[in-house]
Amino acid sequence: MMAFTPFFWIHHIIQWILDKVFSPAPPPPHAYLHCLKIAVVGVDLTRVSAASHCVGHGFEVTVFEHGSREHLGGIWTVW
Repeated sequence: MMAFTPFFWIHHIIQWILDKVFSPAPPPPHAYLHCLKIAVVGVDLTRVSAASHCVGHGFEVTVFEHGSREHLGGIWTVW
């Protein structure tokens, strides 16, 4: 079990501050982005995270997944 030490709390407070200071604001919905386009082929947790990160930095992202829309996400598919 993890002990909740002062180091733990200080570390999380610093991480929260850094997140608020350095994380980019996402673009508004339906905004036209004037920069590079990125294609993400296949959708799993890491690729969804990468696509989200790219959108947050202002890139236009298109996600391609093999199969139908109800299987989008791969690991989230309900059988």
